[in-house]
Amino acid sequence: MGNLVEAYDVSICYFLSHELSRVLIGNNDGNPTVVLTLIFLAYLAKPVGAFILGLLSDLYGRKNILMISILIMGVSTALIGLIPGFAQIGFLATGILLTLRTIQSMALGSEFLNSASFLVESGDNKQRGFRGCWSSVGVKAGFLLACLVTELTHGLTSSAAHEWAWRIPFLLATVSTLLGVYIRYRMPESLAYVIYYADRAKPTTRSIYQQSMRFVKKYPFLFNYAFFASFLSVASGFFFYLYIPLHAANYSHLPRAFIITSTILSLSLVTILIPIFGWISDKQDRLKMLNFATYGLLLLSYPFMYAINFGNASYFLIMQLLISIPCACYYSVSSVLLTELFPLQIRCTALSIIFSVAASLAAGVPPLLADYLARATKAPNAPCLIMIAIAAIVLFNIKTLAKRYRIEKNQYAITALTEDKPLYTIHYQHPAID
Repeated sequence: MGNLVEAYDVSICYFLSHELSRVLIGNNDGNPTVVLTLIFLAYLAKPVGAFILGLLSDLYGRKNILMISILIMGVSTALIGLIPGFAQIGFLATGILLTLRTIQSMALGSEFLNSASFLVESGDNKQRGFRGCWSSVGVKAGFLLACLVTELTHGLTSSAAHEWAWRIPFLLATVSTLLGVYIRYRMPESLAYVIYYADRAKPTTRSIYQQSMRFVKKYPFLFNYAFFASFLSVASGFFFYLYIPLHAANYSHLPRAFIITSTILSLSLVTILIPIFGWISDKQDRLKMLNFATYGLLLLSYPFMYAINFGNASYFLIMQLLISIPCACYYSVSSVLLTELFPLQIRCTALSIIFSVAASLAAGVPPLLADYLARATKAPNAPCLIMIAIAAIVLFNIKTLAKRYRIEKNQYAITALTEDKPLYTIHYQHPAID
C-alpha cells in the first residue's frame, strides 16, 4: 500500500502534466516539459529523506518509519489538489507545487527499500523472492491506479467542470493514505529485525555510520552495482510507463484514447507478472533472471520505440505488452537481490541512500533527456538510446557481480560486519522441562 500510494502520488503528476502546466504554471499550451523539470527538481530532495528515514529505520525499526512516510506523502499529494490556480496567485502556485513535491520526495526517500527490506526480512529464506517482489507490485499498481483514475476523471467531467476536475485524483490520495496508515499500524515489526536485536543492543547513530563506511571501503563495487541496478529499475518504470504516453501523444499518429488503453493493459500485465516472477525466483538463480531481464530491455528498446512512433495500432500494443515481460522480471528480482547483498544492520541506511540518489536522477533525467533528444534531433526514436546505454552498464555489472561474489544460487560471499556478535545471551527453558 505504501508503494502504491507513492507511485500514485508521483505518476498523477505525469498523467496530469498538461493540466498542472496550464493551471498552476500559467502555460496556456500545457507544455509538459516545465512540469517534468519541476518533478526532477523535487526529486533531488529524495536522498535527504532517505538519509534521515533510512537511518531511523535501522535505529527504531521498519514499521514506525513506514507509517510516517506514507502519511507525509498522502497529505502532500492531497494538498496539491487544493493549490489555487496561477490566475489567482501567480507564480506562488508554482512555488507551492514545487514545495509539496519536494516534501513528497523527502518522505518517499526510503519508502521502497524500507518496504522491500521489511518484506524480505519477515519470514524464512525460502520465499524471499516472492515476499520481496510485492513492493514492486505496489509501484506498478500505483501507476495503473493513477492512469485509471485520471482517465475516469477526463471521461466523466463536462467542459464546465474541466477547470477543477483535475484536482479529484490528488484529493483521492487521502483515501489510500488512510488505508495504508491503518494497515501499517496493525502490522508487526520485521521478523528478522526483531530476532537480530533480541540478543543485541540497539545501535547508535554513530555506529551505523561507522559500519556503513567500513562496508563501503570493503565492498566498493557493491555500491556501484546497487546504484546502476536501482537506476535502471526506476528509469525503465518512468520511461516506459509514464514518459511514453506523453511522447506517443506528441509523435504517434494513433489516437490518445488508444495510447492510454494500451498503457493500462501493459501496466496490468506487468503488475500481474511481477509476483509470478517472484515465485519463480525462489526456485531459480535470481542473478540469471536479472541477466535475462536486462538483455530483454536492451534488445527490445529500439523496436518498442519504433512501434510507438511509426507502428500501427496492433504493433504498438504488441510491443508495449512484450516489453512488460522483461520489465516485470527485472522489477521482481532486482530489489530482493539488493537486500541479499547488504547486512541487515545497515541495510536501510546504506541501500536507501544509494537507491534514492539513483532514483532522484533516474526519475528526472531520462524523461527530460528523452524529451530534449526527440525535439532537438527530430528523430523520435532517439530516446531509446538512453535505456540501451543504462541496460548495457547493468549487464556489465551483473557479470562482475557473478564473477566476484556469487558462491552458488542466491548465495553471495559477503562477510558479516565486525559488530555482528551478540552482546548478551537469552536463555530459554521449555515449560515441560523441570
